[in-house]
Amino acid sequence: MSESGDSDVTDDFELFRSGDLRDSSFSSHRIRDYPVEVLGRIFIFWRDAWWARHLFSGVKQGHLHYGMRAPFVLAAVCRKFRLAAERTPDLWAFIYVDFASQHRINTKYLSDRLERIVTLAGTSRLTLCFQDINTDALRSEWFKHMQRILDPTRRQWSEVLASFSRPEDLAACWKLWPLATPTLSTIRLLGSVEERPTTVPGSLFLAQCQALRKIELRNLAWIHNAVFPTVETLSIGPSTGSILGQTSIIHLCKSFPSIVKLRLLAFEDSGLTAHAEPFPGSFELAHLKSLTVSPVLLRTSLVGLQHRRHLPALMSVSIHFSNYEDVASVDGDDDDEGSETKRRSEDLQAVGDFLRVLPIETLKLCGLDKDYEPLAIRNEIFEAMNKMKLKHLYFKNCTEHTTQYIGAALRPVAVDGAEGSFYLAHLRSVHLIKCRQVDGVEMVSFVRVGPRSLKKVVVQESDIDEESYEYVKALLSKRG
Repeated sequence: MSESGDSDVTDDFELFRSGDLRDSSFSSHRIRDYPVEVLGRIFIFWRDAWWARHLFSGVKQGHLHYGMRAPFVLAAVCRKFRLAAERTPDLWAFIYVDFASQHRINTKYLSDRLERIVTLAGTSRLTLCFQDINTDALRSEWFKHMQRILDPTRRQWSEVLASFSRPEDLAACWKLWPLATPTLSTIRLLGSVEERPTTVPGSLFLAQCQALRKIELRNLAWIHNAVFPTVETLSIGPSTGSILGQTSIIHLCKSFPSIVKLRLLAFEDSGLTAHAEPFPGSFELAHLKSLTVSPVLLRTSLVGLQHRRHLPALMSVSIHFSNYEDVASVDGDDDDEGSETKRRSEDLQAVGDFLRVLPIETLKLCGLDKDYEPLAIRNEIFEAMNKMKLKHLYFKNCTEHTTQYIGAALRPVAVDGAEGSFYLAHLRSVHLIKCRQVDGVEMVSFVRVGPRSLKKVVVQESDIDEESYEYVKALLSKRG
């Protein structure tokens, strides 16, 4: 903070409305009376709940951020805030470095600021985010200085996210400065979004990471058979839009035999799955409990997953339905209405065939839009699960037909000739997350006639009137 008391740090995150700090009431605000320790915990909550998530999402999409400034914005509000920030080492433990910023900002300023952050973080476990790593920056004096600052902290590294400008940049980075340490538990690598995918380095890649538990690969070609028995969570997906890496599923299975949670969304669009190989039917996934996958992947690459003996622990499945408008804009094809209807029908059939033999407890349906008919959802998915004991059903990011989807799940039907039965007879809870156009009155009627096992309806960030939601909760509370 300058001697005048004004901040030399711009409020890029708009934490404070214009004029807030000049308002005379601010000096007497109750938050100024909070103990330093409490303020520090509030700052960390803000960082984790908003800033870090926003930054991670932006880096994946290639957006420019001012991540290194964020904690300094809080410290510049007043002396009390500055004291609280500087006495909270964990607040500074999230370190963001934009490799392109050396061309926009004074490099001495960047180095001084990074050094200050490392000092304030102390001995805290560190999360590092490196955006747009490129070979030009790796040859610069700025990089060498940054390396000298961060290398002494390598034993504190807990999580690393790194994005790369060109396909060859990842290998170049690993040759000069491998982002792998024995203490690393999470690594997220975002390959170039050019047409050809980034290829990971050879068999020594990540060999030092004996504590690695979680790995995310986007637009990366995983082509070797190095084994990482400690990894429990694996995420595969495109870096942006639908530009995909030619990752071999067989290689992935051999490299990560102990995964508990698998997010496999790298092959979302049918026009881009020519390279996808069938899931190895002989491979065991004995520990897999949670799977997130797209319908296209189910019908092109994961045929082996339909055999129950390969998934003895699977309890939760999340299906992400692709948005056709996004597919068309990427592929540039003018598919007629008939071919798109056929694609959606194939999607639903693939999901139903997959779920028919899996006694899972939780199902999440994400991204259903107006062109997925509720009747088709009921016939292809819910009817397929008639003999299963599904307990928890989630709808997320659904649009116009949300209410009808709920009805398809809760309304009584004739099962094997018996009227008044339910496809999902063991359902205990229904969750609506970021769903649009939920008709509260119809929701009440569906819950009233739904299976007696239903005990809870949870609505988060969805369009439903509060009165109807309260009535639904009152109805369910009477069931005990």
